[in-house]
Amino acid sequence: MPLTTSARPLTIRILALVGAVTGAFVLTSPGAARAAEQVACEQPPTTQAFAKYGDRADYAVAPGGTFEDGAPGWTLIGWAHIVNGNEPGGITSGSKSLRIGPGGVAISPEFCVDPANPHFRYMLRPIVSVGSLSTMLNVRSALTGNLGWLHYSTLNLRYLPLLWLPSSRNALGNVIPSVALGGKAVAVRLIFTAKDGIYDIDSVMVDPYRSR
Repeated sequence: MPLTTSARPLTIRILALVGAVTGAFVLTSPGAARAAEQVACEQPPTTQAFAKYGDRADYAVAPGGTFEDGAPGWTLIGWAHIVNGNEPGGITSGSKSLRIGPGGVAISPEFCVDPANPHFRYMLRPIVSVGSLSTMLNVRSALTGNLGWLHYSTLNLRYLPLLWLPSSRNALGNVIPSVALGGKAVAVRLIFTAKDGIYDIDSVMVDPYRSR
């Protein structure tokens, strides 16, 4: 496998930056406040987006997860910007993707997550042969407020630059205690940051669980 997943602390600078940016959203996003108080999420239409890669789970596009039309709702900081070129796997259609370089941070719009949303996946293309890309969850609920819990993992690049690949299944609802244990809905933002290396990201998808 060209990519492996491991837990690894991020730099204090990145954590402070993410905390400052996501904390500001509480004051500016009343619609997200309603999502954080829902008992269950409204699940959007799904497709078996990663079936060609052996994953027959149902997936729905995360908010703005195709990065078309200027990545509406996403916050891009530092070396994070939209570039021409869509992932060729046909997960979603379009002509744009997200590029993140060293120190860059991309923060998704807030969306509702409940026990029916255990994972998320995305398409990834490393531009260089050495680097690491971290994913984080910024979680908010009506009880704990903003930044109720953080989870992060790091993809360590081994080889195969310039090749589009699906990520592994990244933990979502099943690692948030109030969701996994308490069955509550929370509002979540996905956060991508590159410690080093350069990456293209596209077709960010959330798994609304279906019996299968």
